[in-house]
Amino acid sequence: MTDHRARPAGQQRATWRGLVGLCLVLLLTAGGCESRAPSAPGSGPAPGSGPAPGVDARIPGPYRRGVWLLLDHGENRHACHGEDAGRYRYIVVQWYTTRDAACPLERIRAANPGAKVLAYQNIGAMIAGPHTDGRPSTCVTQEEAAAHDAAAPGDAWHLHDRAGNVLSFHDEYAYLDPGNVGRSSYQAQCLRRLERIRADGYDGVLGDDANVYPGHGLGEGGGTPIAEYPTDAAYGDAMVGAMRRVGPGAKRLGLPVIPNVGADPGTQAHLGRALAIARASSGFFQEFWTRWQGAGAGHGGAAWEAGATLAQEVEALGRPFIASTYDGPGPSGATADQQYAVASFWLVWDGRQDSGWGYNVLGDPAAGFSPAWGPDIGVPSDAARVRVGMGWQRRYSAGIAVVNPSPSASQRFELGAGYRKTDGSVATSVVLPPMSGMVLTSAATAGDRS
Repeated sequence: MTDHRARPAGQQRATWRGLVGLCLVLLLTAGGCESRAPSAPGSGPAPGSGPAPGVDARIPGPYRRGVWLLLDHGENRHACHGEDAGRYRYIVVQWYTTRDAACPLERIRAANPGAKVLAYQNIGAMIAGPHTDGRPSTCVTQEEAAAHDAAAPGDAWHLHDRAGNVLSFHDEYAYLDPGNVGRSSYQAQCLRRLERIRADGYDGVLGDDANVYPGHGLGEGGGTPIAEYPTDAAYGDAMVGAMRRVGPGAKRLGLPVIPNVGADPGTQAHLGRALAIARASSGFFQEFWTRWQGAGAGHGGAAWEAGATLAQEVEALGRPFIASTYDGPGPSGATADQQYAVASFWLVWDGRQDSGWGYNVLGDPAAGFSPAWGPDIGVPSDAARVRVGMGWQRRYSAGIAVVNPSPSASQRFELGAGYRKTDGSVATSVVLPPMSGMVLTSAATAGDRS
């Protein structure tokens, strides 16, 4: 759900993209926020959620909940170098790299023993071949849809305009055709694809384009009408129905599906469908966490609150929330962008789900990790984020996260004790400018874990 394009060897191309323009308009008009976030219920930590065995959660250690998107041709090879082992909890690669001579799946696993390796698949769109190593990047291909539609024209997998013409995306991703996700036969084909991915040994699938409205120049709001789905709500309902079959079906195969959902969490109908998809799936992926890609400012105010609330509600369902922030930099620079994003993640993590966050630089995956990500600060001491003026804070066993999402005003935080900033100085209070964040470590700890 960005303008990132995943390019396999040869001519095959898949997309890691989203509904940027329409989402931005919707988020900017979102409203409302809570003064205190509820804590999520749960019986205990999920596997991989808390400190590693034998690790003292009171001592800050290296950040280890990263999310790494390696989707362009050859980028998977960065995961075999080993220097980033331990930083990433989720590594996403193209399925066709499974047997890559330079960096196959088994080598990625060996170099990153603490990571879950997910295969990318587009659930809502179809790509044309050739398909590298017979492993396409979409659940259903255009060739499969053409053969099916010719044999069963009353059960088409393609979508059509009102004149009966096959639709493609009406944007820079015109090489992709939207799929008729509401068809039971389409869903069955998707599950057959996922069964093959499970046989290859992946830990799960990141399912792109599981969107609650069409986007891409299609549907309501000035787009080309879709004959099969006359309203965006009808398309969204079809996607919910599809994920209610694909999510549990894949889980029965032993393959968790984590959908990348295009939705405006500030719109109640979108939020309801997004949470229905999360409930049917094994997690939830959120692109554009705290900012859009590019040089613009981050999300603040109601847009930030809507995203934070979505994360909490996903985790309250017992599902991990996985987020990615793309490079800009914004007006305050890349370091500030990353600190705002990671501090926001610490604010909403419930300490139980196997959630994660990462910063991704398109075209240069090695540049994503930065000391600006800060340390691992343990497990939450506060049951939920706590309002401080226009901002929020949350104490952890080894530190504290503070965020000021206000678009226009600074906020002072009285920390109640001495905390160490990233420059090594100790502070008992900090002042954050608009749309910024900070992660500080407990000054009383004996030292950092190595």
